[in-house]
Amino acid sequence: LHPDLGRLLRHSKAQGLTTSIVTNGFRLDALLDDHADVLDWVGLSVDSGKEDVQAALGRGTGDHVGNAVRLAARCHQLGVRVKLNSVVTALTWQEDMTALVRAIRPERWKLFQVLPMGGQNDGKIEDLLISRPLFQAFVERHRHLDPVAEDNDAMKGSYVMVDPMGRLFGNATGRHVYSKPVLDVGVTQALEQVGFVPQKLVERGGIYAW
Repeated sequence: LHPDLGRLLRHSKAQGLTTSIVTNGFRLDALLDDHADVLDWVGLSVDSGKEDVQAALGRGTGDHVGNAVRLAARCHQLGVRVKLNSVVTALTWQEDMTALVRAIRPERWKLFQVLPMGGQNDGKIEDLLISRPLFQAFVERHRHLDPVAEDNDAMKGSYVMVDPMGRLFGNATGRHVYSKPVLDVGVTQALEQVGFVPQKLVERGGIYAW
């Protein structure tokens, strides 16, 4: 959605960073047209191989799955590495997504147990929540595809993000917790303030050949 995303990617690549975006694909074509040379990874968000289920989850109006497959093929052609991100919910935990994953051909497929986040999705997610055993059943059904699976516990405290004011934030408590601005307190203290646990990052497979 940011009008200068392409410029940000180009600047980041010039600094020696690995560049990656996670997207529903809606505006990806235009970005690939002009900036594929500075984009290392695209993570496509696809939660089901069924168009009607995707529409019920709020992604697209019956064309999301087909568009994701097309965009993945374009990324492969342009030399942009592809990840697939899928949130497993009450609408999808019984599904077999093998055909979709093979069509998209991601280097890395990440599975997430749908995560309640206090103050963020209250009152909107309850009907989609599933237990850890149901999530694990989905994971085991797709073990032959070697997915990277993250249940709710694995996600808490293992991610750190940066907001527009230069503060780190994470979800170790089940809600977003913000640090003081990094430029004021430094990275180490900011990480401590949000409750980041490096070992949990390692345990969920966060270190890989990116």
